Amino acid sequence: MKRKLFLLYPLFLLLIVSCSKKDEVRYVDYPCSYIEFYVTDQNGNNLIDGDFEGNILGCNIVMEHGGKKYMRIDNNLEQELPTETKALAFNFRGLMTNHENKTLVIGYMSQAHDYEQASFTIDWGNGSKDVITFDQKSVPYDPDDGDLYANCRFWVNGKAVSDFKPFEDGPHFTIVLNM
Repeated sequence: MKRKLFLLYPLFLLLIVSCSKKDEVRYVDYPCSYIEFYVTDQNGNNLIDGDFEGNILGCNIVMEHGGKKYMRIDNNLEQELPTETKALAFNFRGLMTNHENKTLVIGYMSQAHDYEQASFTIDWGNGSKDVITFDQKSVPYDPDDGDLYANCRFWVNGKAVSDFKPFEDGPHFTIVLNM
C-alpha cells in the first residue's frame, strides 16, 4: 500500500504545479498603428476637404508599398477601429481617406511587428510623388500586463518629421502639394 501511495505522490505534485498562475493564458494588447496626415496646397487649403473647391478627392491617387499598388479608398477610421484590441490582428488596407478628420491614412500596421525604413510612395495623379518612410519599434509599456506601445519615426521625402508627437492621436504631419 505504501508503494502505491509513493507512486501517486509524483502525480499529485504534477497536478499542483500544473495549476499554478504561471500557466494562465495572457493576451498581450497590440493596438494598431497608422500614419495619418494632412494634404494642403501652398496656401494652406486642405486638399482632402470635400467642401474645398480645389480638393483632390476626385484624383486617381495611388500608393505603392512592398511592390503592391493601393488605390485610395474612403473609410471612416473612427468607426472602423475596435475599442477592444486584445489579441486582434489588423490587416493592411493601404491608403485611406478619413473624411471626419479630412486627412489621409496609411494603415493599419500591427504594433506587434517592427518596421524599419518601410517606404510608401504616393502618386498624386498629377505627375508628382511623395515618399513617406516609417520606422516602428514596439516597446513594453506596462511590464505587468504586457501591453505595448510603438515608438515611431517618419520621414517625408527623406526629411525627418520633427513635429511628430508619438503619444498623441491625430494627424502626424502635413504634406504640401504643388498644384
